[in-house]
Amino acid sequence: MTEKIISIVIPTYNMGNYLGRCLDSLLLPEITDKIEVIIVNDGSTDKSLLIARSYKTKFPATIVVIDKDNGNMGSCYNAGLKAATGKYFRPLDADDWFDRQSFVQYVNILQNTEADMIITNYSGEYSNGKSIVKYSKKHIKNITPAKIYDFKKYSFDNTQNHELFRMHSITYSTKLLTNMNFKFTEGVLYVDTEYCFYPLKQVTDFMYLDTVLYKYCIGREGQSVSEISIAKNKEHPYKIIRRMIEYFNSGQNEVHETVKDKQYAIFNRILELYYRAILICNNRNIEDNNKLKEIDSFLKRFNSTIYNTLGKQTHTCIRTRYIYLWRKNGKYYKETVSYKFYSLLRKLKNRVIR
Repeated sequence: MTEKIISIVIPTYNMGNYLGRCLDSLLLPEITDKIEVIIVNDGSTDKSLLIARSYKTKFPATIVVIDKDNGNMGSCYNAGLKAATGKYFRPLDADDWFDRQSFVQYVNILQNTEADMIITNYSGEYSNGKSIVKYSKKHIKNITPAKIYDFKKYSFDNTQNHELFRMHSITYSTKLLTNMNFKFTEGVLYVDTEYCFYPLKQVTDFMYLDTVLYKYCIGREGQSVSEISIAKNKEHPYKIIRRMIEYFNSGQNEVHETVKDKQYAIFNRILELYYRAILICNNRNIEDNNKLKEIDSFLKRFNSTIYNTLGKQTHTCIRTRYIYLWRKNGKYYKETVSYKFYSLLRKLKNRVIR
């Protein structure tokens, strides 16, 4: 049996309308014997499991199907990582897909490298057909594609801190993840933050490939980054942040400055999501307010740069500094004059359109 170069884990929860597109982007004749596609059906009630099993029948040596009760993204990736036999490990959401030509080149390069981490470009794909490259070589300075670099010695700039380290761009050695006993938090969304955050301290070298591999679907109803989903799932980022705070308090972040710098940037992203979830997407709630105060107090003691950067966060074209207002006088964004004015404009606009 041919060694599997990469294991791709696809969680699917009621993604039957998208799963076929995702799988078709992977199952290419040139590489089907080199890849392992692990579909984790997370208690779907639609046709997702039926579709997964039909592809398994067509590609029995390539596809693995895991059927489990609903446990959200973290549990799916944990199940996939446990089953993975490929040299490399890569998550792929069921509503996203890979560029077919780039994927073939990518797998062939992975076959001949041993780098701990591989970084590729990704793009945002809109329902109207518009495609925007979210990350590409223009964001990286002084790097040669397909060359292996020492992770702790390469000089990343601030842009790379924010854009380079995302789940859409990162592939890890499976051995690296299993040796550190890496586990995603189960029962929550937004675990892409953990995938980018925790393994970094184990990375010794990396390679960048100048190819747009990951195609990220934007604008799908019900996406975890939509305001409705953020409001509904506000406890999810809180749990992830609490785990990271425990990590910092335990001293585990006593790592190389390069690693620490990247982890702080990734930590900052999930913080932004949580502050937005409480101060913009939800109405006032005493428990939520107290939790946010707890985290804010920690940040003020822990890292003044992150604390002050968050204080400058704004929302809408009116540029309301919603975190600053909350810190200053306890106001939520929905309680401000700016929000009420913006809401009125939006209602008037909707009337005109109708």
